[in-house]
Amino acid sequence: MNVFEGKTIYPGTAVGRASISSFVRCNQTDGTQDAYTQKERYFKAKENVKNDLVSLCATDFDSDVYDIIKSYILILEDEEFDSLVLNIINVEKTSAECAVKKASEHFASVLKKSGDAYIKGRVSDVYDLSDRIRETLKEISSANNSPAEKTDTKEAVILVSEYMSVTEIIKRGKENIAGLISTKNTLHSHASIVARSLGIPAIIVNDLKDISSLAGKKILIDGFEGKIYIEPSEEIVQEKKSEKEVYVHSADGITVYANVTSAKDVDDAIKFGADGIGLFRTEMFFLENDYFPTEEEQFEIYKQAAINAAGKDIVLRTIDLGDDKTPAYLNLKDKTLRGIKLCLSMPEIFKTQLKALLRASSFGNILVMFPMISSMDEVIATKQILDEVKAELRNKNITFNESIKIGAMIETPEAVEIAKALAKEFDFFSVGSNDLTQYALNVDRLSSAEEKNYNQKDPKVLALIEKTVKAAHNAGITVGICGELASDISFMSNLKGIGFDYVSVSIPVLEKIKCK
Repeated sequence: MNVFEGKTIYPGTAVGRASISSFVRCNQTDGTQDAYTQKERYFKAKENVKNDLVSLCATDFDSDVYDIIKSYILILEDEEFDSLVLNIINVEKTSAECAVKKASEHFASVLKKSGDAYIKGRVSDVYDLSDRIRETLKEISSANNSPAEKTDTKEAVILVSEYMSVTEIIKRGKENIAGLISTKNTLHSHASIVARSLGIPAIIVNDLKDISSLAGKKILIDGFEGKIYIEPSEEIVQEKKSEKEVYVHSADGITVYANVTSAKDVDDAIKFGADGIGLFRTEMFFLENDYFPTEEEQFEIYKQAAINAAGKDIVLRTIDLGDDKTPAYLNLKDKTLRGIKLCLSMPEIFKTQLKALLRASSFGNILVMFPMISSMDEVIATKQILDEVKAELRNKNITFNESIKIGAMIETPEAVEIAKALAKEFDFFSVGSNDLTQYALNVDRLSSAEEKNYNQKDPKVLALIEKTVKAAHNAGITVGICGELASDISFMSNLKGIGFDYVSVSIPVLEKIKCK
């Protein structure tokens, strides 16, 4: 038995036989293909892949996965990619498979040179779609020549790959994948987001050099401790399964809220036993449209979310756009603006959202939270706008919760430094562990090269967290935590010891840590 340590993408225990992701290869020296035929094959394959993705949009995925699928569709519609593929076919008289592969390598090389870590992170998406198109080309050829061999799996497998594939994970489905192992993905890649959304135990193990040798071998994933076991004994398997039950109950004594992105998510979270909603990401409505949502559109969404919370707390975070989340219609010139800074730079848009939020507060226990607060000037400006909106609603005799609570996300070292002062201005804090770690350690969490230095349990990060909790409690306000650290089941007792009043986690994680 061999044991390897890695980084957990999604916690859980999984056992199964290893299945190695393999993709279509092409003969790079082939130069005798009929260009017309290859172009027809390419467009047919691309159309099939796009249709598959469009049909997936109607599936019951959460908004994170839905947004990723839509981004894939946009890549498929890229005319520049089409032009490059067709040119390669014309000039090199090569197969559509080879042309797609060469075109994807070109686009990937361009993305890799970008100074933007988010753009670099899309390299795996380009490769993923390239593989899907070439796989579909193979299926089309098989259908034309002979019936395709059935490859249905009777039991769920441990899918092992260098880069996990979003489309392969979705295509196989949770019922056919017991767990996922990657050697090169990052914790924040699209594939990692999908794995977490679907609740599939997944782990990154950089030390696995020859993944092909694992084919067919029995593998145990311990996502709680970040380890994998190759050919584990039955005793080890049973031991880990028993430990899983302990982890499931590790949230005893601490309030567990859920992170959501839609009114439907709110309903699901409450049904799964969430004590409330600790983070409702309102920016998702701005990202999925090509215009700023109107006050009425936002009001209806927030109202339904409040109703679905069934009387429990629901923390609605105002739009956290900027950085890697910037819709094209925003036409953002200052790339440094994010969170509350961006909101304050576009006060009319900010006021529109606040009006919708306040109006919806009459239908449930809504709390409003402001992202990326880092200075007292921002607090003063934010409260002034909020007071103006309240006054406007009163003048129009529009009801809202006059005593609505407001909170601040603590996501930067600068915010921690003034936490004592901030605690006098707000009713609650929420520590955003992902951003706080990134800024405290000065590492880019979207960069695979820097990810090894991204550690949310680093003493420097924990010291900032403890300081925040102390400031909140000294002022008599509550404090919670969201982000990866909040979802680390093995660290739950530590968070309770630090003094957090609540943790806020994704719905799949909620299923694993919430006592029934």
